[in-house]
Amino acid sequence: MAESEERVQKLLDQAHSSAWEGEWEQAVVLYQRALQVDQKQATAWLGLGYAQLGLGNLQEAFRAYQQAAQLQPQDPIPLEKLANIAAQLGYTDQAARYAFFAAELFLKNRDVPKAIENLLFVTRCKPDEVKARQFLAKLYEKSGEISKAVQEYLILAGIYQRNNQVDQAIQLLSHLQQSYPTRSEIQEAFHKVQQGQFLPLPQVEIPQKGLKKISRTPSVGTKEISPEAKLDPVAEAHQYALRELAGLIFEIEAEGTPEGRGNRSSWMSSGRGLFAKQSDPAKIVKYLGAFLSAVKTENEAEAVSELEKAVQAGLSHPSADFEWGYYRYRKDENAIKALQRAGKSPAYTFAANLLMGCAFHLFGHKREAVRAFLNALRLADGRTLKAQQAAEIDRLYEPISEAILSQSDEAVYDKVIEGVQDLLLRKDWRDHLEATRRQLNPQQEDGATELRPVGEVFTQSGGYRLIGAMASIQALAKSGHLRSAMEEAYYAFDLMPNYLPLHLYMGELLVQMGLMEEAFMKFYSVARSYEVRGEIEQAIRYYQRATDISPLNTTARQKLIQVLNGSGRLEVALQEYIHLGEVYYNLADLRRARETYLQAYQLAQDAQLEKRWAVMLLHLIGDLDRQNLEWRQALSVYEQLRQVDPEDEQTRLQLVDLNLRLQREPQAIVELDDYLNLLRQKGLIGRAQEFLNQLMVEYPDWAILRRRLDSLSTSPRHLR
Repeated sequence: MAESEERVQKLLDQAHSSAWEGEWEQAVVLYQRALQVDQKQATAWLGLGYAQLGLGNLQEAFRAYQQAAQLQPQDPIPLEKLANIAAQLGYTDQAARYAFFAAELFLKNRDVPKAIENLLFVTRCKPDEVKARQFLAKLYEKSGEISKAVQEYLILAGIYQRNNQVDQAIQLLSHLQQSYPTRSEIQEAFHKVQQGQFLPLPQVEIPQKGLKKISRTPSVGTKEISPEAKLDPVAEAHQYALRELAGLIFEIEAEGTPEGRGNRSSWMSSGRGLFAKQSDPAKIVKYLGAFLSAVKTENEAEAVSELEKAVQAGLSHPSADFEWGYYRYRKDENAIKALQRAGKSPAYTFAANLLMGCAFHLFGHKREAVRAFLNALRLADGRTLKAQQAAEIDRLYEPISEAILSQSDEAVYDKVIEGVQDLLLRKDWRDHLEATRRQLNPQQEDGATELRPVGEVFTQSGGYRLIGAMASIQALAKSGHLRSAMEEAYYAFDLMPNYLPLHLYMGELLVQMGLMEEAFMKFYSVARSYEVRGEIEQAIRYYQRATDISPLNTTARQKLIQVLNGSGRLEVALQEYIHLGEVYYNLADLRRARETYLQAYQLAQDAQLEKRWAVMLLHLIGDLDRQNLEWRQALSVYEQLRQVDPEDEQTRLQLVDLNLRLQREPQAIVELDDYLNLLRQKGLIGRAQEFLNQLMVEYPDWAILRRRLDSLSTSPRHLR
């Protein structure tokens, strides 16, 4: 055994020397000889990976670093190398995954700079990766880099927006406002989210140098897609899905056993993991390889069969769902469900809606086909515009969809189905879409262009006059003709009186005209309507808008609190409770203010929320009791506060003060000594002296304070 170890070490020394001199081929030979003696020599695998990189053999280097990572699972270096190689091979998802694992290990080793470096790599590969953004923001905060932390949090809020988690975005921004009240970018972002405008997101930065397949991964047999290549959206998504599935093969092999995979894949949330609970990785690799080979030979039946076997073996991934729907949507109505699952992933939303539209049409569901095609057109329209323009156009698709889907004439549906397919299911769909937009948005005399959604080409006279009327409202409002815009709005109201977005336009016009009471009633009515319809997000948004317009209106804020409670947004509800209490206080109704704070406190206790809520609300209640000269009641509140947070200095000051006001000097001394002893035990003598000095300002003649201060001055030096 000793002889073999000595031989391995000698070979490693020679290999290291060759690598140092840049003699990569010789180094590879020597490292391989060392591994022939001892396959579990991690140093040899690391060296082999390094030498293969020197030769430019990315595939062989990747294999070597995989072996090193398996032998040294707590070493972040092999994972970091795997991330870089995967990025060069074009597998950005896998690159991000390895970089995240490396960051976790660096953090475990207390190497924060390297952890941040790898997390940044993750976000460059996958700008919308939530977990990496959260870790980055927290690390920046702990490192004192507040500007960078805020930037990450704002990006995170933008990701929540695009994932239809607007309430989480608002909750995050509200928390940031409390933590960093002077940061203007947070205030601006909060306003944008409330107005329905998308926050900007960074783009993928990792360059793709061609998707060279590792030899163990079967070739897909398709040409790589450059940004300039002409493919229709479905074909483009198909190519992307094939690359993803090909990448999954070596990813599964790299992650090793199911137990190890479970630990390492825990950061991938939102239903995007690779495996179902019961899975067989070896079978998945086998069937995926057979699927890709069948695709290469254009054997569709075999491809579908092998893909189904991979899913039955435990594969669960949007790419697999999309591919199954892609091959089966003409023959099997169940393909629609697979496409719906795939559509939850942003990479497939656009193409999945197109395929669902085709499938619904083939199986005779024209209304559902129209809905899917209009969703696809909305996404396509936004993809060919700048972010701000895309957000504006996106909002205009709601009246278009409602107007079209409200028709009972199937000829209207046929026009949409045929038209969207003609627009989008073609290689030059971007050019064709932009040409259509130029025809729809003619340039005005002053050179300006009024941007309107391409979906308007499918509108007709009659019920579709609403679209033209709303466009006229916007044009008149932008030019300052507010009364004319309102007249046009009343005309549109006659066309479709129950169309809520029209009422919202009218509300904004009323605000611009200075008619705040009428605007409040309009937004309040819209919020009530959304609540009745069960659209809680919209209801919350417009109840908040109503309270912004009329902050002293208690009815609207009570309704907002009720909806927030019902939807589980308890912390936001507590904030609104506090605002409502402030309203009552400003109206000199201290009784109702106290009742409101007490209700909020009870909610925080029942929901077992963070201690800070209980502390904040009890302080508000106690302060009101003091102002009402209800000293005994205030004393009871502050005694309760002391139990919640014994170290809260303001509570201790109030307890001493209230006992003295109630002529209870012995109890005041007990409270004083109890807090001083607590500080003394924690070695906080300076803080204890400051506490006594504050009391001496209010009670200069209370001799006990001077004696306690003198006793602190004689404390042992190490406590002072």
